Amino acid sequence: MKHLRRLNLVLLTLVCVPSAAFALDPPLPVFDCLIEPELVADVGSPVDGVIDKFFVSKSEIVKKGQKLAQLNQMVNLSTAALARAQAEMNEKIESKQAYLDFSQRKLNRIKKLYKQKASSSFEKDEAETELKLARSELQLAKQEKLLARLEYQQVMQRLKERSIHSPFDGIVVRRHLALGESVKDKPILKIAKINPLRVELILTSEMFGLIKKDMLANIVPELPNYKPRQATVTVVDKLIDAASGTFGVRLSLPNPDYSLPSGLRCQAHFLAKQPHKKISQTTKDSTFKK
Repeated sequence: MKHLRRLNLVLLTLVCVPSAAFALDPPLPVFDCLIEPELVADVGSPVDGVIDKFFVSKSEIVKKGQKLAQLNQMVNLSTAALARAQAEMNEKIESKQAYLDFSQRKLNRIKKLYKQKASSSFEKDEAETELKLARSELQLAKQEKLLARLEYQQVMQRLKERSIHSPFDGIVVRRHLALGESVKDKPILKIAKINPLRVELILTSEMFGLIKKDMLANIVPELPNYKPRQATVTVVDKLIDAASGTFGVRLSLPNPDYSLPSGLRCQAHFLAKQPHKKISQTTKDSTFKK
């Protein structure tokens, strides 16, 4: 009889578990979307000049910091060489230091003679003044060398600015200019970042609150032989456009092998939420105690 009573209680416990514990949320509808580059930049030059060389071609993959193009720099190279030579010159400082040492020894000798009354106060004053001038000339020579170093650094910075580098990992979309053209106030190349890609959706206000940040979706490009790829919601607009009753959603779509092009239309299938966790119940009944 005890065994029968226990069996009935177990069956009753299973029946009483809410069915919602195993239920899935209703699936979201499929949405049209557009795949775009994560970032697009028209790369230019901070200085004027003429394009001397390109190091990349259209559709070539580039890395952040990679050299893309170079402006003519013959004049800057000559200026840099002259500035470097001036910055490395030590002869003037060495000469002024030697003159300062001589002036110091001369003053020491005259002071001894002056104490012995073998030298006049005029000679002592003249030696002291000569020492002060020697110190000033040495300090001036050191300052001139410091200025030469700073000028060399400035020239090298201007020389560096004549080399155009990629601001991020991406792909060369277009060359705006050709060899020999001036870059004054003009973009040189267009670079697009396509890893990750950006997926844009426009949803109606009825969906507001259902799509949230970090949700996952399968993105199906409108091209044959392309399998769905998983993307993550990164941005959900907080404002609904009053005129159209819509709001925007953005997803990030990994594209590490650059195999998926941008500019494609697509469909977004948001993944159903995971089933709710079963309710953990610990039933303690005195009837199970012996």
